[in-house]
Amino acid sequence: MYLQQLRCGPHRNLLLLFASINFILNLIILFFSSGLCICFFAPMEGGLTMLDGTITVSSWFSRSLMNHDCTNANGEPCHVYLTLPYDTSKGVIVNVQTPVRTKALAIEFWDTKTPEKKYQRLSKSIAYSNRVESNGQRLIHSAYVPTDTFHEMSLVAFSIKFCAATDKENCEINQNVTTIPKTWKDSGPVRYFRSFPSSSSNNFDFVFGGDVGSTPIVQNVSSAAGAQNPLFAVVGGDIAYDNAMPSCYGAWDAYLSIMENDLVGHANLTLASGKKEVVDVMVPLIVVVGNHDVGSDALSGAPLDEVNPPPYYYHFPQHLISLNVTYDTVTGKKLPNINEVTVFNGSYTIPDISQRIYTPWHSHIVGSSTLFIGLDSGHQVKFSDETQLKWLTSTLAEHSDRPFRFASYHVPLYPSTPHASSWEAENKKSATRIGREAWTPLFDKYNLTAAFENHVHSLKATRPLTKGNVTYASGTVYFGDGCWGITPEDIPSDHRMSFESDRLEFLSGVDGTPHHVFSATMSDEQFTAQALISNGSKIETLFTVGRDGQWILKK
Repeated sequence: MYLQQLRCGPHRNLLLLFASINFILNLIILFFSSGLCICFFAPMEGGLTMLDGTITVSSWFSRSLMNHDCTNANGEPCHVYLTLPYDTSKGVIVNVQTPVRTKALAIEFWDTKTPEKKYQRLSKSIAYSNRVESNGQRLIHSAYVPTDTFHEMSLVAFSIKFCAATDKENCEINQNVTTIPKTWKDSGPVRYFRSFPSSSSNNFDFVFGGDVGSTPIVQNVSSAAGAQNPLFAVVGGDIAYDNAMPSCYGAWDAYLSIMENDLVGHANLTLASGKKEVVDVMVPLIVVVGNHDVGSDALSGAPLDEVNPPPYYYHFPQHLISLNVTYDTVTGKKLPNINEVTVFNGSYTIPDISQRIYTPWHSHIVGSSTLFIGLDSGHQVKFSDETQLKWLTSTLAEHSDRPFRFASYHVPLYPSTPHASSWEAENKKSATRIGREAWTPLFDKYNLTAAFENHVHSLKATRPLTKGNVTYASGTVYFGDGCWGITPEDIPSDHRMSFESDRLEFLSGVDGTPHHVFSATMSDEQFTAQALISNGSKIETLFTVGRDGQWILKK
């Protein structure tokens, strides 16, 4: 009755005013919240940053007011980074992100010791999610660059050639051509990376860590890591903290920019004139999936969106597909000599998105004696997923003759903080305990050297463990716990060490949790690792293990 009086009585105009204001307010809310992005530890992404940089919120409207990395008009690349295939001695994967108008792209590369011999490879392109506004859309071009005929551990140079489609220009080329058309544009500058050791050597350095983001501290830690001149970096999940939201493409832009500009090594290059100059050396990435990469916690049971998978899978191809055999995640067969193939990828190509999302696990052999394994700790597949377990078993068995075997994953089996073991699913079992039950029997059976754990945002290393018990000399050491750039769990040493104190090793010279990665050195005879903090100094405790699996701790 009252509403009827309002509609017909003298207050009708007031009702219309209220309705109009409500309509306008809803339009404003819709306008400013459409295409919402909520990301963590990515203040460089732009938008509204809250809680001292912990959370950044943006909408399509706020992002339209910003400059973005992949919106240049001439089609120039906006990001260039490297990932690794299974057999690292045979080549790397060069990934280039560009505006959508760049329809084709190729890599020209050469061994700097023989610069007169140059080779070219055409990339394979995939379109980043169409669910975002034009500012965020881009193409991701990936090309396999074989280096198996180059000098071992040599400085490899490459340049980028691309074709940005216009009404007058056709970017399509015949698959049988051996050179890229001269009409394609050059995108400077020349970039460099190192070729990997062959099966006759095992000498190299690398870094590992996780839970990164793009806060200013990430730049400091990454610069300190780059100063170690690592051959590659292992990133253990929670990479850009985009929460699997395509609208948070700016978080990935910020992360990739840091990897390109800060996580770089250096080398002396001798020019044709005989003059030497110092050049930046790119650091390839091995990455594994974390909860903030795919938007699901361990044991959550969240289904995979097969139509619009998480952006993580678009960015990081980490294996090859043979064109001659049925699809397989392990591609260890010999590649054709690079002199015998066209600008296309010979007998191997980059996997499509549909071939990446179902296998979030992967392996990489480095040098003569080292195996790296990446696993999904319950985010897209369960710890106990039958396919992943079968693959893990066969991979460890196949490489049982390699004395150094490492596994990287996100959720820790032996966390460094008390609350981590109390995270429980509906079945009242924690992810940590389920992970131990599924994986440690295999780790023990095949004598896994070390595991790289993350997620807890603390600093730890266990004593050597077998069946969960301290063995003091032989066994698996679990390093962690992921604090490359985000807010640490700053727990005093005495508290941290009181939790599972029999398993954790006290790290001399540190109290609490500094932002850190681990710096590691491999040789034919041993593996050593130390925590490296943001100011470039190393924590005193040095972990060393020989080919015989015997650990030595020096403080």
